Amino acid sequence: MDGLPLLRQLLGELARLLVETTGRGSGVRPGVPAGEAVTPPAEGCKTKRVPASRYSARCAEDVFEVLKASQRRRLSQTQVLDALARRGTPWSASCCAHTLSELVRRGDLTSARDSLGSGYGLPAWEGEAAG
Repeated sequence: MDGLPLLRQLLGELARLLVETTGRGSGVRPGVPAGEAVTPPAEGCKTKRVPASRYSARCAEDVFEVLKASQRRRLSQTQVLDALARRGTPWSASCCAHTLSELVRRGDLTSARDSLGSGYGLPAWEGEAAG
């Protein structure tokens, strides 16, 4: 076990270099001066770095387009994610879940199990039979 202290030292140096070059784990971003505020992306969003408030709004627009194209059939979160990926607008599961939850809370979407299926739908569909 003579090599264990050396291994620990090397791993520590590697971790330091990783933080230094990528900013991961340090709370700072490469190329951003120390002390300057950085707006992090919404949790789980894996797209271009823009202010967090725009992530859910952009994801919401994509979700509405997917639901409008669903022919008045409710979609589960997984189905929404699959449809977003097929459209070339892949959002992370976490970001999509947060956006769907917020849209239901606001009343912009409904979430139910009824004749339209189980999952998310548009409020205008309420009371309609699946067609």
